[in-house]
Amino acid sequence: MPYKEGLFGAPLFLCYIAFMLLDTYIPAAFIFLYGLAIGSFLNVVIFRLPRHQGIAKGGSACPGCGNAIKWYDNIPVLSYIILRGKCRACGTRISPRYPVVELLTAVLLTAIYFQLVWIGSPYGGLEPAWTAAWILRLLAYLWFGAALIACAFIDAEHRIIPNRIVFPTFVIGLVLLLGANYHAWTRMLLGILAGGGIPLLLLLLSPLLLKRQGMGMGDVKLGATMGLFLGWQLVLLAIFFASLFGSFYNLPKMFGGPEKRRQVFPFGPFLAIGALTAFFVGMPIITWYLGLFSL
Repeated sequence: MPYKEGLFGAPLFLCYIAFMLLDTYIPAAFIFLYGLAIGSFLNVVIFRLPRHQGIAKGGSACPGCGNAIKWYDNIPVLSYIILRGKCRACGTRISPRYPVVELLTAVLLTAIYFQLVWIGSPYGGLEPAWTAAWILRLLAYLWFGAALIACAFIDAEHRIIPNRIVFPTFVIGLVLLLGANYHAWTRMLLGILAGGGIPLLLLLLSPLLLKRQGMGMGDVKLGATMGLFLGWQLVLLAIFFASLFGSFYNLPKMFGGPEKRRQVFPFGPFLAIGALTAFFVGMPIITWYLGLFSL
């Protein structure tokens, strides 16, 4: 009997490994490569959109000499390493932001994929992969992750959160998530109201409490979009994390005199970090917190 178990066990184990590779890990590798390509496109969006340049017209060019960048010098991450962070034509230093955005996007999109495979989404929970509803949610959250990266980097540099990113993300998320489960529309509506309402309230109260503008309408729109994707429970947690991380960042300014205290810091990056934190670990935190009251 042990001999027979070993005889049949090895092929079954190999079949299981093959199934896992085909069903989970090979798609993850494709998503990682896809994320690198999306990250390269996000670099174009981050550079051109705040400068009111078209993102679909014209290829990439060196900001120093203006020469068009050849395709073999535009391979995500790899080209930056080969060129040692410099333009091949003029030697101008290329910002390390480019490979950072590309690699960050690839890692984030792959992590979102594994989150939906192993843990579940805010609306669907853990469900069988590769069903129609699951694929719609995957597409929605991959778009959401890429949009958060673009908004965070643009707001960090230019202090704006572009409508041309937030509005399409809201519409695409609404269509895809309702397509996956239209019964969740009430939770989405509550998430939109909570995610947009709290930043709006802070926007209205900050001139009275802080004697300066604390947030902008871009933060309100991004918060509402986060609420659509996360639902009301997770978006409240996301705003809490964003405020916590933002407070740590802003703490040195509180002791730097009146001039530094009046400086406006971008809140978009912290909203993005808060949203991702809530997406990945929010439900275990909420479950743990509610469990404290049942003891």
